[in-house]
Amino acid sequence: MQRHGIVVGVLTLVLALPVLAAEPSLADSAGISYVLPSCANASGLFGAYYKTRLTLLNPNGGTLALLFYLLSPSGPLGPVSYTVPATSSVTFDNALQDLFSYTGGGGLVIYTDPSTPNRGDQFVVSAQVYVEGPNGLYTTPIPAMTAGDQIHTSFDTPGESVSVGVQVDAQNRANVACANDASTSTSVVTATLHDNSGVQVWQTTMTLGPGVWQQVPVPVNVERGSISWVATGFITYCYAVNVNDTSNDGTLLPPTAVTTSSR
Repeated sequence: MQRHGIVVGVLTLVLALPVLAAEPSLADSAGISYVLPSCANASGLFGAYYKTRLTLLNPNGGTLALLFYLLSPSGPLGPVSYTVPATSSVTFDNALQDLFSYTGGGGLVIYTDPSTPNRGDQFVVSAQVYVEGPNGLYTTPIPAMTAGDQIHTSFDTPGESVSVGVQVDAQNRANVACANDASTSTSVVTATLHDNSGVQVWQTTMTLGPGVWQQVPVPVNVERGSISWVATGFITYCYAVNVNDTSNDGTLLPPTAVTTSSR
């Protein structure tokens, strides 16, 4: 993808090692795991209070032992355990409060307990961040991400991860956020915003220690712009989100992996 405008910086990496070891995630030994990149139990702008509703379905004939990690600005919290009965579902209307007694924003890692014999059993996750206001309930569906949804790294083949449709104006604001699911290593993420003609208008860098989540507001106006993401860590999850200032209704903009060409 061709970009036009001012080049803010160029980073050259010299790799001394011919082989890059895989970085273990917080749920590395689990059979099944998901990452919810955006969760909240927090006050927002214009009187909003954001909560996360989480529903878990166990379609199996036996009970399912799950573990939860919270990726927070200060690092991982947990694990917290919860057992879902056979062929049943459970819903947390304020998941971060119910599971961690936590106030703030973060990412949530959900995985099967590796010490149990049913660690490979499938389960279903549904999640929304929601606001209850005078005009009703506004919800933002949160995708349950897996290993294929990690953002592009500087070591990958040519390409990038891109979130499209970023809107900042007098009625709307936007944030970008990332979570590092690595158990030991730091991931440095660069998020670059382009307007709809391809001109770079803003860039930010987030340095995420193991199990760290961070959110940054977009400080410039843009009409349906795009964010390109690149990370130094292999298990980093990112997103952008548009929020309407009147309703506090949010639209999540998850990244899409694309292979670019100079043609």
